[in-house]
Amino acid sequence: MQRTLEEKIADIKETLRSKRVDKLAQFDVKNGEEDGNPYHRAYLDKTKADMGALFKKDAWADLDSWEKLCCYKISGSKGVDCDAALRSTVIYQMVFGYDSPKIEQYKQGYYQLQCREFTLHGDTMNSYNTTVHEFLRTYGHEEDRVAGFLVKVGNVWGTRNLADANWEVCILENYEYFSKIIPPAAKEFFRLYHTVGNFCPIPNRLNNPRGYNSNSKDYWDLALLCIYYDYCQGHNLKYTLEWLFKEDAGLCRDWLKNFGEGQSGWDNFVERNFLQDFVNQTDGHYGPPKELWKGHFANSVMPQKADFDQFFTNASAWIAARGIRIALAVKKVLAAEEGETGAAKATP
Repeated sequence: MQRTLEEKIADIKETLRSKRVDKLAQFDVKNGEEDGNPYHRAYLDKTKADMGALFKKDAWADLDSWEKLCCYKISGSKGVDCDAALRSTVIYQMVFGYDSPKIEQYKQGYYQLQCREFTLHGDTMNSYNTTVHEFLRTYGHEEDRVAGFLVKVGNVWGTRNLADANWEVCILENYEYFSKIIPPAAKEFFRLYHTVGNFCPIPNRLNNPRGYNSNSKDYWDLALLCIYYDYCQGHNLKYTLEWLFKEDAGLCRDWLKNFGEGQSGWDNFVERNFLQDFVNQTDGHYGPPKELWKGHFANSVMPQKADFDQFFTNASAWIAARGIRIALAVKKVLAAEEGETGAAKATP
């Protein structure tokens, strides 16, 4: 029998209640399921359909974190969009402090939060595509390229046009090679990539403008810098909401007003979105965001050779710490709900 949305939400809350804080924080949404159907079946089916005999693994449990991410990218989020999954959206509803938010399903496996003034959609903060593909452009050709890689992406090597080549198919075809050249810190980033510490609910029209085709190339520290300047300094010659969101800058400002204005607005924005680990703290307030690598705010938007390891290390550490903050908040809400239920039952 088909369960109602309310029943699914109750099941998710029960699962969250049963998880330890660290397990809740580090849960990879790709490993989840809805209505008894594991998401990863769709990821594996699409990967096998695209790659055929070139992809020889049949069991999701046999894949490491990068291989799972590659299957997810190849599938086009066919199973579920992890940052818009029901589990993720339930957490947004519980702990991000919006007034009477309602969960809505807008298509199979995709959910959003309907608030009084905004429709909020989960967004993955720290991007995989931009940095990993740039790393392969930078380092993948320094040794002899393995068979298949040059054929598939040679025509777009060194460009920004990712639509013409399927990077993840090439990675899986030549996984032994690429897993040797990727830095160890990247593997931790892949493990944490689809955990709650890397998700944030934002107005649904702001996701694409912030993506890798924008000026910021989808770097979350640059997005935070634009928001910080808008709150705390009124303007900056370069890092403005117009630079970040273009014609949707006004929508972003309307959203930011929910958190207040000036320094107090920025402080509230940081705390409501659990971003303490992504920003500096000064004199009892939150200062500007931290750079994902040294010199990012002053130099090139894209990483140079010395920057990749810093990106993977910093992003992983901050995602992990934020995930714990969110998990603790979830546990607090669940405990309060349980206390209210117990009190109601005890009332004669």
